[in-house]
Order: sequence, then C-alpha cells, then structure tokens
Amino acid sequence: MKSWLGEAVHSEASLSTEVHRHQGYGTSATSAKVGAEECSYHDMHYVYIIQSQKDQSFYKGFTSDLKKQLAKHNQRGQKYTSSKAPFSLVWYCGFLAKKDALHFEKYLKSGSGFAFAKKRLIPKTNTSA
Repeated sequence: MKSWLGEAVHSEASLSTEVHRHQGYGTSATSAKVGAEECSYHDMHYVYIIQSQKDQSFYKGFTSDLKKQLAKHNQRGQKYTSSKAPFSLVWYCGFLAKKDALHFEKYLKSGSGFAFAKKRLIPKTNTSA
C-alpha cells in the first residue's frame, strides 16, 4: 500500500481548487505516471472527515466525487448524517486505487484509526474533549 499520510491534508477552502484540478479544470496535468501505468485524476477515490456544525461530531466516509458527496451530506441526502447537517470538511485524502481508499476508510472507522484521526488528522481546534 502506498503512503497515505504524506502531504494529503487539505482544508475546505482548498477543496474547490483541488477537485477542479483533479477533474482537469486547473492548469496542472490531469494524469500521472505511477510505475509503468498511467492513472487519470478522473479516477481518484477520496476518504474524508466531515464535522457536524450542529453537534460537533465527526463522520468518516469514502467517495469518488468529493464535492458532490459533501453537498449530499449538507442537503440531508445521506440517511446516517441527515439529522446532523450542516457539515464542514475537516480533512480529505485522494487515492488512485479504490481498494486503498476503502481500506483506509475502514481503518479510520476502527478504534486505532479513530485515535489516529483525532491525534493526526483533525485540527486541535475542531476536537471536543
């Protein structure tokens, strides 16, 4: 598994720019060489952490369209999070391989992953304890 921590922490303010760049709207390249194969940024898979502005709780998820998924959470279109909207994006990370993203999402939802996220991914100003 490739390193998933790296330089992958982004704020909500950079979401629009990053998503557009990955979708080919920005000035940077829309594909990258990984080993011998070429991977398109159109095929990115994201693991994200959002925080409810209503009760300050966190939700971790996976999506292939981060902008659309955040909007869906805020429009109460997701059953689990509908009562906790509105949300703000706290952290996200992009993966080229879907299986890596799903594996990392599962880890973040585990006990040790929860502790890791709280200590390393969620800014101290966002934690309630």
